[in-house]
Amino acid sequence: MAGKSSRFKLTLVATLVIYAAAWALTDLPPSPLRFTDERIVMTVTDRNCDINGWYKFRNVSPFPRSTRFFYPFPLHDADYPDLIEAFWLQGGAKKPLEFKKLSDGISYRLKVPGSGETQFVIHYRQKLHAKRAVYIVTTTQSWRRPLDSAIFEIHHPAHWENVRYTYPGKVMKSDGQSVFRLIEWHHYMPRKEIEMTWRD
Repeated sequence: MAGKSSRFKLTLVATLVIYAAAWALTDLPPSPLRFTDERIVMTVTDRNCDINGWYKFRNVSPFPRSTRFFYPFPLHDADYPDLIEAFWLQGGAKKPLEFKKLSDGISYRLKVPGSGETQFVIHYRQKLHAKRAVYIVTTTQSWRRPLDSAIFEIHHPAHWENVRYTYPGKVMKSDGQSVFRLIEWHHYMPRKEIEMTWRD
């Protein structure tokens, strides 16, 4: 009987520890690292989607911070990018950003100085297999704060018909050859990806 009582107590203690750990994980304090700004130029053709992205992160802590960063690629109707370029921006100069290729994106070590900012650019190009192009923005939710500012330029051929967007934005230029559409966000948390579909 004493043995059963001891096992029950151990089980109860273990259960309480698991619940306490789960509660702690859901109540973690916000990270001092903030994803604050991005600017994207998305150029879409019949065959490819070309992304040029600029990103800024801020550290509100007085101490240097470092974390592993994952940058995803949309692969549902597209190949893994055949071109990937990444650079840190430091004092107006570009420094190669070393990254590791994963099955659905790339990862790298993000370092931000104490009470400072870090900026970098990423360029990638992927082949499309459907009349659909996507840029992933919902990963912003993992930072638990809305973007201060985000600007997206979308360029595509003007002859396409029935072009649909998850975020319409506004047409800035249409010269008969190409269309330039602008999407701007301020203090916004995206809930769906930037996606466009069309017909020739």
